[in-house]
This record gives sequence, C-alpha cells and structure tokens, in this order.
Amino acid sequence: MYSQLSSGNGSKAQHSNAHALHSAHLDSSNDAEKALQQHGASTLLGMSIAIVANVVISVALNFQKVEGQRCRQQGIPYTQSRRWWSAFALMVFGELGNFTAYAFAPAALVAPLGAVSVVSNSILASFISGERFRPRDFLGTLFVCAGGFMLVWFAPTKEQELDVEL
Repeated sequence: MYSQLSSGNGSKAQHSNAHALHSAHLDSSNDAEKALQQHGASTLLGMSIAIVANVVISVALNFQKVEGQRCRQQGIPYTQSRRWWSAFALMVFGELGNFTAYAFAPAALVAPLGAVSVVSNSILASFISGERFRPRDFLGTLFVCAGGFMLVWFAPTKEQELDVEL
C-alpha cells in the first residue's frame, strides 16, 4: 500500500473509485428522473384520453337524443335508424377510450374526469339539441368543475402496489 501511495497509483485508484461511485449515483438519479418523467407523461396521456373520451361520449349522447326525437316525429323506431346506431358506436368508442385511460393513469385521476362528460353534455346540448343553458346550469357546471379539480389536485401521486398474501 505504501508503494501505491508513493507512486501515485493509489490516489488515481481512489479517484477512479470515487468517480465510479459518483457516476453510479448520477445514473441512478437520472434513471429515477426518467422514470418520474415517464410516469408523469403516462398520467398526462391517460388524463388526456379520459377527457377526449368523455367529450366523445357527450357528443354521441346528444346525437342519439336528436335522432331519437326525429324518429319519434316520423313514427319509426329509433333502432331502425343508421344515425342512431352510428351515435351508439361513437359512444362505445368513447367508452373504450375511457377504459384505455385507466391503463395510463391512476383510477383516482381518471374517475373524476368522468365529470367532463356532464359538463360537455350540458354545453353541447344547447348547441346540438337546442336546449336552453340556464343560470343554474352554469352554477352546476362550476360546482362540477370545482369538485373535479379538487379530486384531481388532491389525488395520490402514485398507485399503491397490491399483492396477494394470505
């Protein structure tokens, strides 16, 4: 050991070990940051899918309602209408999107976003169905948005891992 210190090889080896440890720490912290960024991106993707899917569901429901009213006026069953079935297929597509969102984001975040469907339905109904948007509808929409925001804001940031142990 004395020969290593006197020749300078020991200090190089110690420096090399310290550098390797520091590099390993940086690699693990970079891996942790990458995992956190991927988790955040995954959550954002899941939330985006849920929002779009719920808007699609609202559009489909409004189209079904309009087509059902048209069929009733003409005296034909709505189940014989291609438009009604198209709207039904659109709703199924929206529900599949909602289901897919659970794969990317925690349920505690995706479930409250179902309120987007209520909000978008109340707004779209005034345009598609010609329904009146009253002040109490606006107030209810504000309450739904505030409640959804609070649920998403205070939701857990990571899911609890569950395992089967007897």
